[in-house]
This record gives sequence, C-alpha cells and structure tokens, in this order.
Amino acid sequence: MKKNIKIPYKQFGSSSSFQYNQELYEYKLVDKIIVPSKFAYKSFIDEGFEPSKLQIVELAGFNSKHFYPTCYPTKKTFEILYVGRITLNKGIAYLIESFKKINIKNKKLKMFGIVEQDIKEYLKDQKLPDNIEILKPIKHQNLKYLYSKCDVLVQPSLFDGWSMVVTEALACGCPVITTYNTGASDIIKEGINGYVVPIMDSEAITESLYKVYKDEQKLFMERDQIAKTVDQYKDWNKYSSNYRALIENF
Repeated sequence: MKKNIKIPYKQFGSSSSFQYNQELYEYKLVDKIIVPSKFAYKSFIDEGFEPSKLQIVELAGFNSKHFYPTCYPTKKTFEILYVGRITLNKGIAYLIESFKKINIKNKKLKMFGIVEQDIKEYLKDQKLPDNIEILKPIKHQNLKYLYSKCDVLVQPSLFDGWSMVVTEALACGCPVITTYNTGASDIIKEGINGYVVPIMDSEAITESLYKVYKDEQKLFMERDQIAKTVDQYKDWNKYSSNYRALIENF
C-alpha cells in the first residue's frame, strides 16, 4: 500500500490455511520453541507466547570452505551489494531511494537475486540509472567473490528471522548495513563491522552508507578484522554446540 502496488496479498503467501493452523497447533503441543534471533523472539512475545517456552539459538553460521576474504575493493568505484530475493518486503525500494540520494562519485548498486512481481510493478514507475544493476542469482559458493570485492552489503529487510547473507558477507570481510528487523543484526558491532538502521528508512541507510564511505580508510581498512568478528560462527560450531547444550540440559 505504501508503494501503491496493487497485487493481491495472497500472491505473496506460500502457506495454505491448513499449514498455518498446523503450525499454531504445533506451537501449543511442544515444550520449547527454538527461535533464531532476538527479533524472532520478540515476534513471539508480541503474540502472547510465554518467555519460558522460547529459546534463542542464533542461526549464525557459515562454511569456512566457501566464505573467506578473497580480495579487496578496487577503490575506483564505491560498490554497494544486495543479495537475495528482490521484493518489497526485503526493503529494496528503500535501498534504491537511498542510493539515488547519496552523493558519492562512481557509486554502483548491484542486486543479485530472483525478481518478484511486486518489484516489477514498482519499477514500472521508476527510471533506474545506469549505475543500478539487477542481476541473476549466482552459485552459492561463488558469493565470496562478490562479498570480497564490494565496499558494503546492504540487507534492508522489513522482517527476517535471520539472513544468512549477513554472516557470509562478514566472513568475507565485507561490512554490512542491515535493519533492526533482521535477526542477523544481533551480530553487527556498530562501527566495527557495520551499522543497524530502522526499517523503511532510506535516510538512515544513506547516513550509514556515508559512514562506511568516509570511514573506510579507518574502521574498515582491515577487512580481515571484520572477518574475525564472526570467527566464533565458523563451520556452525557455536550453533551446534548451543543446540546440543539445550537438548542435554532440557
């Protein structure tokens, strides 16, 4: 409605009423509900679930064979990256708005992913400049080259239980700007490996992009240091140990 896209809401939902009701039944049946982040935890609390029934096990993990720094940005351009489904609920409209506002020489925005119908409708009234590219998805194991080469990854999702691309990008030394409604914001260290912004706020994204651009020679010069901020999540070791401890101590 905010973007005046007239597509029936049911086209965006993949679950049937049976699946929806079945999940609600399962929530009542089980002793514990495992959630991947503080954001996901809050969403259950807001719906009236008892805190004692919920347990956070961060969905933070990456395969170190596939995600590690491979190179550094060229500095000839300021390259902003988005990876994932290209749809309004991922905050793409706000990313595009922000990109158009920033006054940075040789800026580029590259978005890799499947383009959903709502964005196709949105873009009918938009004239994208040549320095915004919408590209097809690439193989998962090849993402490390994108993460390593770009200056910053922006994940502006309106709601996301985690968002694996955040952990993967950080593992490759790429700073990240994401939203408070993205679960992976739990592992962002403000001004060290990225920034967290409110949802639906292109101005906040713009401000953070300027920070990355201006601070690159200071905070973000050592991209290997950014990669080290997620060392504990390497090869899913922390995730698996936390899950095991939960089960053994239940």
